[in-house]
Amino acid sequence: MYPSSSKAQATSAVNNLLESIFPGVGKVTNKKNNRKLKSNTQLIDRNLRRRVEIEERDTDRIKKKAKKQSKDKLRKVKRATEELVQKAKLANLKKHQQEGDLSAKEKKYLNSLIKRNISRLKGWQDEEAAEDLSELQAQVLEMMTGDEKNRRAKMRNQKKFKLKEKKAQANVDHRYPGLTPGLAPVGLSDEESSEEVSDDED
Repeated sequence: MYPSSSKAQATSAVNNLLESIFPGVGKVTNKKNNRKLKSNTQLIDRNLRRRVEIEERDTDRIKKKAKKQSKDKLRKVKRATEELVQKAKLANLKKHQQEGDLSAKEKKYLNSLIKRNISRLKGWQDEEAAEDLSELQAQVLEMMTGDEKNRRAKMRNQKKFKLKEKKAQANVDHRYPGLTPGLAPVGLSDEESSEEVSDDED
């Protein structure tokens, strides 16, 4: 349409004219531009707020992730040190056992360690046995339900077949087997078959 400079000039000319004719009358403003400016500032404000919210969420997520990673590292380090200490103790116990100079405290610790390992082994065996048993039960149930389903499907199919057979027999003309109803047998015309029907009715 018109360039913005010509619009501004026209607006100022109209404002001057109105001011000279009617003193105290408000100036003519371009409401469309005001709305655009207002909506643009609102959009910018809304976008900035969203960005701040997203950044806060991201920083929270990053903090949680860092905290979890540090906990995992600490746990791994702790586990590694415990394993090293355990290996050192076992090596020391093995050395003392080979030399034959185990103290009462070491014997007690060794016995408790053996018992703990045996119970752990039994627990694993029990878990494996329970898993095997549950798998076997699932297989048996599947076989039983599968057989039951197959048997029911066969029964349904047999019933459907019998129903179809009964319907087919009801539609068959017994005097001339193999013919569809409404068709005359070979060598007979429609008139002859209708005579037979009327003879049967008498």
